[in-house]
Amino acid sequence: MAGAPGDWIEERAAGAIRSLRRAVSATGRARRRASFGWSVTPAPGSVLASPRFGAWDPEPDYFHHWVRDAAVTIRALSAIVARSEAEDAALWSAV
Repeated sequence: MAGAPGDWIEERAAGAIRSLRRAVSATGRARRRASFGWSVTPAPGSVLASPRFGAWDPEPDYFHHWVRDAAVTIRALSAIVARSEAEDAALWSAV
């Protein structure tokens, strides 16, 4: 029998958080695109649209910093932090 719906949601949330972490400040994920004649190295604090390298040369992949994606990511991170702080506060108040 499958787990409770809350378990599934928690598993997906944990996976999403891991993915977010890989996309933020991914300074070790340099990308060279010879067909375009450029290299990209993410700056500290930047947010990648996707930390995965695409293999669609010469078509662009999503290894870029896009303001919209960064805004969504930072908003999600702030919600995660707020949730974590609320859970921590609940734990402390239960003591």
